[in-house]
Amino acid sequence: MNFSGTIKELRSRLGLTQMELAEQLDVTFATVNRWESGRNKPAAAAMRKIFGFCRRCGLELTEKNGGFQITAVKEDPAFSEREEERISKKKALELFDTGLIDSFEVGTFKGLSQIHAFLFGDIYDFAGKIRTVNIAKGYFRFASVMYLEAALAKIEAMPQDTYEHIIEKYVEMNVAHPFREGNGRSTRIWLDAILKKELGKVVDWSRVDREDYLLAMERSPVRDLEIKALLRAALTDQTGDRGVYMKGIDASYRYEGYSSYKTEDLSER
Repeated sequence: MNFSGTIKELRSRLGLTQMELAEQLDVTFATVNRWESGRNKPAAAAMRKIFGFCRRCGLELTEKNGGFQITAVKEDPAFSEREEERISKKKALELFDTGLIDSFEVGTFKGLSQIHAFLFGDIYDFAGKIRTVNIAKGYFRFASVMYLEAALAKIEAMPQDTYEHIIEKYVEMNVAHPFREGNGRSTRIWLDAILKKELGKVVDWSRVDREDYLLAMERSPVRDLEIKALLRAALTDQTGDRGVYMKGIDASYRYEGYSSYKTEDLSER
């Protein structure tokens, strides 16, 4: 397969337009277009980006018979998920134990990106970076990439002086969903940082039922009274309690289907 065909197959497998692939590789649309039309071939630096991008997407690009072949990487998805959980839970605990969370900006996208980058920096190369692809969950489509930066600026400007305002801000950040992965886990830590600073409270997430939470969050863009009541009932003033924090991290991860490890078992203290 010549490289023109390789690029076409790669886009087909991943469902990307030429523009979206260009964004993922940090090159111009014209560059991808020239590759695909056969007018140009990628330079060495561009090839490294392409090989790396394929690996991140679970694909392997190998040279064969003077061309390239794309194959799926054979791995145990459950193992990958367990490793992500183990690594990021340890980082979440480190956030608390080192006090680093208290040095991050509170209520801004920069603060959220700092949390996300710390949790997932050893796992994803896009950790802490605004996503460049549109994403959806079920029938719900999160904020379009085209308007994402503007949406984040509006969210930053939202007030956070009362409990109601804080939860409204949290709901809007959930709708924005600024990262490709790990939004819920990082945004719940971000929410607690706001509650702690403004009200001297945090959510004891271990007291929030998973199904109740997911249903309330699903409905929150239209009606946020349910999520406000649910989280208000779980508020605690034990903002510095390590046990409450660890149980909260476990609950937060369980909402997303991660439950192989308990945070306390990953503690080195």
